[in-house]
Amino acid sequence: MQVDFAEVRKIPIASALAMYKIETRKRSNSELVANCPFPSHKEASADHKWTLAISIPKNKFYCHSDTCRAASNKPKGGDVIDAVCLLDNTLPLDAAKKLASLFCLSKSLTGATKDSNGVAQADDDTVKEILNKPLAFILKDVNPVHDFIQSRGITVETAVKFNVGYFGGKGSMSQRVVFPCYENGSLVAYVGRTVLEVTPDNPKWKLPAGLHRTFLYGLEKCEPSKPLTLCESPWGVLWMFQHQIQAAALIGSSLTEQQEKLLTPYAEIRVALDNDSAGREAAEKIVARLKGSHKVTKAFLKD
Repeated sequence: MQVDFAEVRKIPIASALAMYKIETRKRSNSELVANCPFPSHKEASADHKWTLAISIPKNKFYCHSDTCRAASNKPKGGDVIDAVCLLDNTLPLDAAKKLASLFCLSKSLTGATKDSNGVAQADDDTVKEILNKPLAFILKDVNPVHDFIQSRGITVETAVKFNVGYFGGKGSMSQRVVFPCYENGSLVAYVGRTVLEVTPDNPKWKLPAGLHRTFLYGLEKCEPSKPLTLCESPWGVLWMFQHQIQAAALIGSSLTEQQEKLLTPYAEIRVALDNDSAGREAAEKIVARLKGSHKVTKAFLKD
């Protein structure tokens, strides 16, 4: 398996840490923090947490704890490959292969031809991933306390956990419950569910123009070692989260090729689409596609 280290190093460290159930918090627009998970870091006291700093622009980490500094734990900072090496106690090549596989990088080529310098080249029919560009803004004053949200059985705590809430400001998402969507650790879109009457001019769901379904809503919170439930809308992801079930949403009833690749690390998948004729038909197609490489079961959601 050929690995493009430069591409692997672009994987956000926060996304890699999420695979290990390590929470990150935003300190500023350019920095995240986390409790240091590395072996050189002794258990932090109550007043000495969140010592791991992650530079978003540089995609580098550095722990400010005395124990990590004493252990010479990458004193100038490490990248996402270094992080996985420390967490898995493995070599850089193995760490890079793991990341390339989990994040389905199109440049991790198997059986690729080589140029005159011995560098792996993609075949002409290699499909490149379509990635959405990170948003240049964040919606403000998104309110998780709204009757429409709680009427769906979603608690305020769950809404806060997913940064979901009612947006009453101006723009295309006005008067909608907005669900932030992430791809490779970056916020790439909001999808909105209207709280008003559904009309031809006011559709139930609104997606940004040009949005590519190359991601699965909520997947960044899921762990490949556990079963994954696939559903249609973000509501299902939040409801299942409250019932200790990890889930991701298609944002629709069809499974794109890019979404299917993201499912590669998940051995067990439950397909739980809406219990109507369209949902049942779509579920049959998805199960047929996945059953060759996953353990697949089928269920249906109730309204």
